[in-house]
Amino acid sequence: MDEETTTTGQEEDSGRAVPKPGSPVPGPSLPRPGPLGQNVLRTILVVGSLVTLGFVNTPTVVYLPIIVLTALVIPLTFVLEPAGSNFRIWILYFVGFVLFAHLRTFADETGIPVRVQYVVDLERFVFGGIIPTVWLQERFYSGGTGVVEVLMMAVHLSYFFVPHAMALVLWILAPAHLRRYAAGALIIFALGLLGYFLVPTAPPWLATLKGALPGTVRVISDLNQWVSYSAYSRLYNLVGGPNPVAAMPSLHTALTVLVALSLTRWIPRFAWLGWAYAGSMGVALVYLGEHYAVDILAGLGTALVAWVLSRRWDAEAPAGSRTPDPVASEAGELPASRPSVPGGI
Repeated sequence: MDEETTTTGQEEDSGRAVPKPGSPVPGPSLPRPGPLGQNVLRTILVVGSLVTLGFVNTPTVVYLPIIVLTALVIPLTFVLEPAGSNFRIWILYFVGFVLFAHLRTFADETGIPVRVQYVVDLERFVFGGIIPTVWLQERFYSGGTGVVEVLMMAVHLSYFFVPHAMALVLWILAPAHLRRYAAGALIIFALGLLGYFLVPTAPPWLATLKGALPGTVRVISDLNQWVSYSAYSRLYNLVGGPNPVAAMPSLHTALTVLVALSLTRWIPRFAWLGWAYAGSMGVALVYLGEHYAVDILAGLGTALVAWVLSRRWDAEAPAGSRTPDPVASEAGELPASRPSVPGGI
């Protein structure tokens, strides 16, 4: 009895709870920075990931460790960010895109022959003997650079900004929906890399250079009177990764369709804007000679597959504001109701 009293007194004097027998002993907690420090760390992680794209043309012995360091940003973020932080989801998406750009550069170095003729034949089969790129350029491209060409190039380049802006908007304004968007994008990146590694495919302009498709021009290369093509090429290689045969499927299309699906799902009053943007991207890619129309259709299919596969990460909308899933609705079914998904992981 005296021993029990003494022990209890010691526990009370210690001023802290004593874990029960068999319960896990908590380890030391990681100190968290304040709001300013947290934002500084986030900026460093994002900018650091972007900077790694500048090593694209370095020797492989240097480049591979850079890719590994880029991937390590993800677990580092999970250590630095508290549980439930939506920045964890956003960095998964953003670093996923950077890693996609890195890995894309290796897809034309596997030794697998570049495919040229199959896509020309498929294009003619789908469109009744017509090659849409040839058809558009014969009617609308005069060999010079006009407002139409500059607008098409602007739409083409917007791929490097708009999908990321959409992710940023969701992170800030609708974090419950960021999970599905990020999951859909990561699936798109994976499917795109699968196609690029297994079936390297020449776009129309390259098929013309190889003699398989007469009559197409890489319109962007004629924009010197508006913008330096060499500067454009360096920017494109920096952000997109230098791989001229990463054409099937079109990820320009897949990601812009993902944006359109997201707007249709969560901000339906802007759905028309998303689909107009996705449609204009498809037209620009074909007109500029960067993709065949069947590449665009493959990109559309890739986005729809990713959207369906990402449904498990969809969050329940507030009562009265839920809109039908655009893909599920077309299939004649509505998504099953599910509990709300927490903001972070």
